[in-house]
Amino acid sequence: MAYSTPYTFTALELLTAAKMNAIQDNITAIWKGTTAGDTDYYASSSAKNRLAIGTEYQVKRVNSGVTAPEWGNVMDKCSVYRSSIQSFSTGSAADIQWNAELYDDQGWHDNSTNPQRITVTRTGIYIPFVSIYWNKDAGGSGNFHMTAKVQVSGVDTSNKITYLETIDAVTKQFTFGGQPMAMTAAQYASVNFVQDSGGSGSIIGSASNGERYSAFTLYRVG
Repeated sequence: MAYSTPYTFTALELLTAAKMNAIQDNITAIWKGTTAGDTDYYASSSAKNRLAIGTEYQVKRVNSGVTAPEWGNVMDKCSVYRSSIQSFSTGSAADIQWNAELYDDQGWHDNSTNPQRITVTRTGIYIPFVSIYWNKDAGGSGNFHMTAKVQVSGVDTSNKITYLETIDAVTKQFTFGGQPMAMTAAQYASVNFVQDSGGSGSIIGSASNGERYSAFTLYRVG
């Protein structure tokens, strides 16, 4: 029901039910709340809608169609990890396959279909964080040289790390990321890894105590 311009009465005019009902209709049109915490907003110049209260710690934001307010998280986020090892032979670059999720509040990741990807659904600014626990097998040249980098739809970003260790078998934990990345809806972020040691090694998955050694987290911040 839309709000209408109130009727202007004149002196000694007959007061009818229709005229009183028009006043009542206007009160109904502007009084939309039904529950504690509700918010009303203008759907047009003459109509209001009700926005029901959201869930805990959500914030009010504009919807994707830029037509109305909605409740949402402070930031969209997805965090994935390895639940088991992933082996890498020497000199062979490949994306890390993230086969488990810590959280994914926008449905950006799938553990089975293209698990190496976090595919965003909104255009914006994103910040990645990567943690990798690497174990180099004994043998090979004795040196451990590796590069890991965040890519957006296969293109390198400034989120990158290169590591060199001049010993044989080695286990290392390293983290990188934090540089903002502009991404458009349907683009995906992935972590590409390569090592050149003359031997093989593995990305280590979560430990028995539940600690996630190798993980990839992506936040939308703007």
